[in-house]
Order: sequence, then structure tokens, then C-alpha cells
Amino acid sequence: MTKELLEQGVHYFIGLYTSASRKRILPLLDQFDGLLLYPTQYEGKEAHSSVIYCGPTPNQSLLSFVPWLMQEEGTRFALIGSDYIYPREMNVYLHALMKQYGGSIVRESYFSLGERSFERELNKIEQLRPDVIFSTLVGDSVIHFYEQSELLTPHIPIASTITSETEFAEMQLTGEQRHYSCFPYFQSSTNASNARFLNDFNVPLVSSAMEGAYNCVHLLAEGMNKANHPSEVKTKMTNRMHSAPRGDIFVDPDNQHVHMKTRIGEHEADGRFQVRFESEKRVAPTPFTFLDKKLQRRQRPQSPMTTGSPCYSSRSLNRLVSTLIRSSCSRVTAIC
Repeated sequence: MTKELLEQGVHYFIGLYTSASRKRILPLLDQFDGLLLYPTQYEGKEAHSSVIYCGPTPNQSLLSFVPWLMQEEGTRFALIGSDYIYPREMNVYLHALMKQYGGSIVRESYFSLGERSFERELNKIEQLRPDVIFSTLVGDSVIHFYEQSELLTPHIPIASTITSETEFAEMQLTGEQRHYSCFPYFQSSTNASNARFLNDFNVPLVSSAMEGAYNCVHLLAEGMNKANHPSEVKTKMTNRMHSAPRGDIFVDPDNQHVHMKTRIGEHEADGRFQVRFESEKRVAPTPFTFLDKKLQRRQRPQSPMTTGSPCYSSRSLNRLVSTLIRSSCSRVTAIC
């Protein structure tokens, strides 16, 4: 499908959700001089010249999230994730940060994608009494795990870089538990750009991934409208500030990732998040392992190195993108 579209003259793509799907089209983008705007978080270790990365890298969440959780809830963590690259990479970072900040990981477990039964695992976690459960579960597993965790006595808060407003909307929870998520955007953000975004999309609950797709559309429209030639489109998007619902963002010309603020939210009964922490400044992206100084010096765009990303339904992203590109720039072809 991607190759056919490129052969027909389509140059710009917005979307995809898993890193596996993104990496699959990189050779085609190189061959046909295409460009992908990727809307969501991923595990890092990539800076490809044919991609603008609009979601957070691990350093843009974990470097604030881990010490904040340790201060608010305690230093003993249990890790649970779906069994693929994103959770495993994130947990590598978590191990290093816990060691750095004096915390401990009392349990680490992985489950097949789509797993629904967590009673046995929750019993084991309950016996260990961690202060925090850090979840990198994805898809339907998220809903089942959070619902089943309500049986824990006493309650153990769950923290995640994946679970957003739209996942919580699918859960049947009592609303008495503390759950935290870390994203660059929460629907409860109060600024003029977010008000316009919520008015345009007009749905009850919006996630950070949806907002990332919205930003991709407007970045591309701005680049195309300012460019005098197709070869200038990417240049016109990078090395400049852009207004976004999450606040002003800056597209780094060296690694083509976005500088953005980090926010930590506590889930509330109405389905939204109360923002408990917001970084004072935009956090620079470190797409290569931010714990390795040598890799930090290799941030020029280059070939991809690994696979993986949070995988959840991308249909909502595609609906949003399809709607917005029709109103933002007539020179863009909608792709679902």
C-alpha cells in the first residue's frame, strides 16, 4: 500500500503507531524521497532523515516521572509490561534510574499481547507490597489489569507512560484509587491552542496520541505553505517554534524530534487528569539511550537501530488526521 501510494506521487504520510510498522516503510521513504510525521511516543534509538518524530522519547517522561513517583509514593516498584520491545526498553531505563535514585525493583514480569488474566500476578505483587506498580501494558490488557487491580488490599497506585484518557474511559473503576500517567499533553491543559483543538475534534475524551496527530497535520501544513519547493518542506518545519495544544514546541533540526514539556497527571473520576507536575521548560529529546553519554553524541539523523512502540488501536488517530488535513492544506492527500 505504501509503495503504491509513493509510486502515485504521494510524498507525505502522517500516522502509524507501532515502531515495527514505522520501520517497515523507512526503506520505501528513502527510495521515493518520502516523509513520515510520526505522532506518538516510542522507545528511542532512532533518528531517521525521513521521519519527523512528534511524540516523546523516554528521557522526556522517565527523567521526571521516576523521581516524582519515588517522592510521592515510595521507592519500591513492581514492573509489568506487554512482551515486546517498548516495555523491555523502558524497563532497562527504569532499572538504571531506580539505581541512580536509590530505589528498588521488587518484581518484573511480561505478558503476551492481549492477555486478560492478571489475578495470579496481582497476588504475587500484593505479597511483595511495592509502593508503585509501573505498567507498560498495552491494548486490551491495560483495561483488564487496571480493573483487576482494584482487588488489591491495600491499594497500590499504578503509573504508566501509556495509559491515557481514552484507555481509562473503557474501564469500570470505583474512582477511589490513585493512578498516574506521564504525557506531554492532557486534555485538562488550559491554553488557547488546546481550546481550539478540543473544539475542532469535539469528542468527550482526547489522548496525547491524538493531540500528537493533530500537531503532525499542522506542522506539515505549515511546512508546505512556507516552502517554495517540495525539497524545502522538511526544512520549513524544523528549527522553529510551533503553537500546539500541549504548548509551544520546537522541532530539533539535528535529530528531527520535538522539544516539549513533561507533565504528570493523576486520573480523576470524571475521566480526565489533574496535572500534578509540569516541567518548567521544554525538555530536549534524547532519542538515543539517554543513560549512555557516547550515544548522546550520535544524534544526527541516521538509519534506524531497533523496533517497538506502544501498540493500541490507531483508528482514532486516522479519523482525526483525515478530518484535519482536509481543513489545513489542500495539497495534502488524506490516507487512512
